[in-house]
Amino acid sequence: MAERNKLPDRQYTRDVVYEALMYHEWSTPTLDNIPKLLFKTSEIDRVRFWSDSAFYNFIQRPMHYKKDNPERPSWNDFLLGWKVFAEVVRIIQPRYCLFIGVSAANSFNDSMTNQNLSFAPAVWTEKISRTWARKAKVEIDGTTTELCFVQHTGKYFSWSQWHDYLQTNHSELINCLKDESYTTVGKVAPETLPLK
Repeated sequence: MAERNKLPDRQYTRDVVYEALMYHEWSTPTLDNIPKLLFKTSEIDRVRFWSDSAFYNFIQRPMHYKKDNPERPSWNDFLLGWKVFAEVVRIIQPRYCLFIGVSAANSFNDSMTNQNLSFAPAVWTEKISRTWARKAKVEIDGTTTELCFVQHTGKYFSWSQWHDYLQTNHSELINCLKDESYTTVGKVAPETLPLK
C-alpha cells in the first residue's frame, strides 16, 4: 500500500533526477549506464549535465514492477506518450532526443500520422547485442528533432557497444556533448557542487 501512496507524487521524476542523476545519492544500473553510454565514463559534471538536459518519463502512468512479472505499457500508453512528446517538443525545441529503450519506436509512425505531423519514419538501423537500434525525425512548429532509440540501459546493456553506435550513427549528438566538456576526468569538482 505504501508504494501506491508514492505513485501520485508529481515531483517523483524531479526527485529521481536530483537525488540519483545529479547528486548520486542512490542509483540503479539503468541510471548509472546513461553517462557511460554518452561519455564512455561515469566521471561527469552531473549537476551541469543534468541541468542542461531534459529528462522525462515517456509513459504517462506508473508501471508496477514485479521481478517475476513486470507491467508493460500498452499500445495506448505509447500513443498517449507520443502526444505528450509532441507538446514537450513544442515547448523545449530539442535538436536531439535519446530514448532509453526502443519500444516507443514501434508506435511512432502511426502516432505521427494520426497527429498530422511532418516526420521521417522510424527505421531499424543496426542490431547491437540483442536489440535493433532505431532512429526517426519529427518536425514540430519549425523545429526538427532527431530521435535515437537505444536498448534500455538496465540489464544486459553494453554501454561501450552502444556508445560506439552513437558515435558512428549520431555523431552530431556525441560531438555536441563533447564540445560542452561535461567529463570531469582529471578535473577537480566534487567540492564545487552547489549545495542542495
